[in-house]
Amino acid sequence: MTDDIQRLDQKLASLHAELAQFPPASGCPWPVARVFNELLKQAKLVREDPVVQGIRFAAEHPTVGDGSLSDILVGTVRVLVAQIRLALEDEPQGMATDEAPAQQRPDEAQASE
Repeated sequence: MTDDIQRLDQKLASLHAELAQFPPASGCPWPVARVFNELLKQAKLVREDPVVQGIRFAAEHPTVGDGSLSDILVGTVRVLVAQIRLALEDEPQGMATDEAPAQQRPDEAQASE
């Protein structure tokens, strides 16, 4: 995990922990949802994971005039943050450096001689 990805993971872990103070079924406060949106944007740039790419950004709740709530529940944000963190743990295809070279099967080795 690179330093940038590790820092992003730390920010996501902090957000996940902070959201625990809210009831899961309550609307996510809009300022917190904006933080989620920024972290999601960063995650989409560093991972092409289909789950991460499929997560939509939170929006300001259309019926709340003061902009205090988003259109996503706190519990949903927590689940999505956990999924993003899992995707950050995975090495992208072809990027792992500690893979052993592929071994030839005995029948393939004889065919190439």
